[in-house]
Amino acid sequence: MPARPSPVVWTAAARALRETWPGVVTGEAAAVHRARVATRRLREALAVLDVKRRSVRRLRRDLRSLTGALGPVRELDVTLGLIVRLLHDEPDLEGALETMRVQLMQKRARRRARLLHYIDEVDIAGLLARIRAIDAEARASLATRQPTVSADVVRRRIGDRTERVEAAIGRAGALYAPEPLHEVRIALKKLRYALELGRVARLPHAARQAGHLRRYQDLLGEWHDWQVLSSHAVRAQSGVSIGDGRLAEFTTLSARVEDRCRALHAEFMAGRDELAARLSEIAALAGAARHS
Repeated sequence: MPARPSPVVWTAAARALRETWPGVVTGEAAAVHRARVATRRLREALAVLDVKRRSVRRLRRDLRSLTGALGPVRELDVTLGLIVRLLHDEPDLEGALETMRVQLMQKRARRRARLLHYIDEVDIAGLLARIRAIDAEARASLATRQPTVSADVVRRRIGDRTERVEAAIGRAGALYAPEPLHEVRIALKKLRYALELGRVARLPHAARQAGHLRRYQDLLGEWHDWQVLSSHAVRAQSGVSIGDGRLAEFTTLSARVEDRCRALHAEFMAGRDELAARLSEIAALAGAARHS
């Protein structure tokens, strides 16, 4: 039976991109974040849509480019937010933190300039019009009972995404290793976006399972934010000369941030068995739906 594009995911994501764009142009951190999430959700929805394959691929490519352009500014916004938080919580590290804040503000200004240059080349009205056109064609195909997306495509995608998360967790192992842990974070995020399309496949409890995964994604997201801060701290410390009073502060800062990263990793490991059980449930639901 043909399935309709999810009105919740598709329409909400397109609306979020349209509404946040003015804030993206003016550099609002929240708008940049929401717009980036919207592009990811739209790409996931387009991946299971069988409407004018060439135009869909082109739109997904353009949305991927937009996601990538927004990323560097978004990452620095998060890091600067953590520094402001630490300036309040760790006053003894003010010298090191203020040094980093100034450096990262300058870096953000450069990244912001590059983003604005990119935005000048983006026809956002045209992009949104293409999204509406594909949506209209999908609805027209549905009205004539032509399948716009196979429910099996959605189920297979959820199953594939689940397998990728399980494989990433296996590669990450039990020891603290940032790169494999980052792969788990990305795989979990993609699985959540796929589960949001579960309504398309009439997959029972897909939305609920997406909600359960949010806890782990948020946990690894916080870990990633602190890990990025750690990398910036190491680079900033390399520019401080021996004898500078800030050097000891940077050493202490790096140790505290590293402790935070490892604590978040330990928290993730404590819930790994529960996550494995959730993934088994998701795989079973997708498999059962495929054979129903």
